[in-house]
Amino acid sequence: MLSFPLWGVRRAILPHLVDDVLFINPTGTYEGKAEIQQHLQGLANDGLSFELSEFKDQDGRVSYAYKVLINGQVVEEGTGGLTIVKNGKIVVDGTETTEPKQ
Repeated sequence: MLSFPLWGVRRAILPHLVDDVLFINPTGTYEGKAEIQQHLQGLANDGLSFELSEFKDQDGRVSYAYKVLINGQVVEEGTGGLTIVKNGKIVVDGTETTEPKQ
């Protein structure tokens, strides 16, 4: 299991995003590094953190279980987390139900 505050997510993932990356989550759809960084900063200010586990990679389509916490309290959890990676960079992050149709 990976567990980290949101500021750690920003620092860890921003260098690994394509310029036109797409993030889809319950608060909206965000496109591009700058917009995503701004969105993540706002969430970090609210005490948001993640716990991710049960990773499964199928040709760059990484699914996982997740918990979203605010100030240590679980506010959402599920098993349909999804990150799509192409050429070593994240192109989409969301859930299996929000995956864009190709």
